[in-house]
Amino acid sequence: MTMFSRLTLNSFWLLLARIGTQAGLALFTIILARQFGSSVFGEYTFIASLIVIGNVVTTFGTDMLLIREIAAADRLSDLFSALLIQILLSAIFIAGILILSSHLPNLNQESVIALRIYSFSLIPLAFFTVFTTILRGKQHMVAYSLLNLALIILQLAAIFWLRLHGGGIVILAILLLAVQVIGTLVAGALCQFQVNYSSQPWRALLGQLWYLVKACAPIALLGLLGILYQRMSSILILSLSGTASTGYYSAAARVVEAAKIGHVAVFTALYPLMAQVHATNKPNWIEAFRFPVLLLSGGAIIASFLLSWQAKPFISILFGPGYISSIPALQVLAWMLIPYTINSFLSLAYLAEGEVTIIMIALMATIITLAALTVWWDPLMNIKGAAWAALFSETLQSIILSSWYFKQHRKLIIRRPVERHCIS
Repeated sequence: MTMFSRLTLNSFWLLLARIGTQAGLALFTIILARQFGSSVFGEYTFIASLIVIGNVVTTFGTDMLLIREIAAADRLSDLFSALLIQILLSAIFIAGILILSSHLPNLNQESVIALRIYSFSLIPLAFFTVFTTILRGKQHMVAYSLLNLALIILQLAAIFWLRLHGGGIVILAILLLAVQVIGTLVAGALCQFQVNYSSQPWRALLGQLWYLVKACAPIALLGLLGILYQRMSSILILSLSGTASTGYYSAAARVVEAAKIGHVAVFTALYPLMAQVHATNKPNWIEAFRFPVLLLSGGAIIASFLLSWQAKPFISILFGPGYISSIPALQVLAWMLIPYTINSFLSLAYLAEGEVTIIMIALMATIITLAALTVWWDPLMNIKGAAWAALFSETLQSIILSSWYFKQHRKLIIRRPVERHCIS
């Protein structure tokens, strides 16, 4: 099977799963938003954002490193050490949540309890991350796709149960924790529990752990910066404008996330292939992936136009008249799809090369810009100001990453037309 045949097949399965997952997630979000209202929905969004950040912190970049190693050399020996690192970091993060959660702004006592309960999902998430790393590294995308579908089906079952039997955000946290435990057991079965541990001296184990910590530290910092950038708007809006505005902004952001279905499917399949192609040491190897990124860019332009143009019916149909305030934010956020495509492609390419410095520089610049502009513009224009801050920051990131790419490859870009002219 050729590289692009494999990419097409993997992307197809991931796209099918992503369509089902995003449709299920959209339904989950809609039911949750309609049942709880914008204020409680905003609280849930804040809690979910903290847990997602915790998952990225505790994963410590081990997934991206191991996917690269498994795809390039079928190396599974570091899986147990990666799992051990994630469990230890998860325990520390959970302890921090238990101690500090009561001091978080704009959260009532019920939401604090929900956050503490949901934080324990980081333990099964550690196992889940390692299991899915195996599936992605070995490019078992059918199993990976089915797993994601199973997880969203379980989440939908939980929210329908909540809708039928009643309950607040605490019951929701308990149900989602149970869903993660079940999903982790399914993931382990799909990858046949290939996390093997062979008895070895403590000194050897500590040496392996230290190797992983050093190798993953740059990727971990990169992941933390990335997720902080993605979730910063919701966190800042909660502090600046309260839970209702957070709910309105989150509704608009969820619509944009749903529009990334095809992009996420292709990028998920693309990264292992990038690692393989880069391992061949071909010069300017990124050019081999020109067609997928052009196709995704064209789709992003069309999707941005449609979402911005039809923002009102999208919000009204999906979330109801109570979320009309989300429309101005969606009209702006829709255009983030274009720079998002460029940023995701170049970031994965640099990760495949092991070149994380430029991604860190771009993320730090955009995080500072996003924070400053959100604090400045949100009080002036409400959530539309926060949306403009997010769009400006995403565009700035694409400018930084693209400028670095053309700087690094301009000799090859200039040389190529000359070589073609000489051949002709």
